[in-house]
Amino acid sequence: MPVRKRKLNKRQTLSASAQAWLRGEPCGFFAYKNADELEALWNEHGDKEAMFWQRGMLRPRWPSLFLDRFLQPLAAGLG
Repeated sequence: MPVRKRKLNKRQTLSASAQAWLRGEPCGFFAYKNADELEALWNEHGDKEAMFWQRGMLRPRWPSLFLDRFLQPLAAGLG
């Protein structure tokens, strides 16, 4: 019987540090790579529906964590 080869998806071919960065987890010095490299990685493999990332951020974040951090001062000023 022939052996079926397992196909790896694109994300599985990345290093452990790159995968951790995409999940928003601590990943050592990977977060300090060139912004162009991180942007290319995010555009190719990032989960844009579940996470948020833009240039200048160390790691992707869940949108609720990102928005709460910036909207709290606004809400405090309105109240």
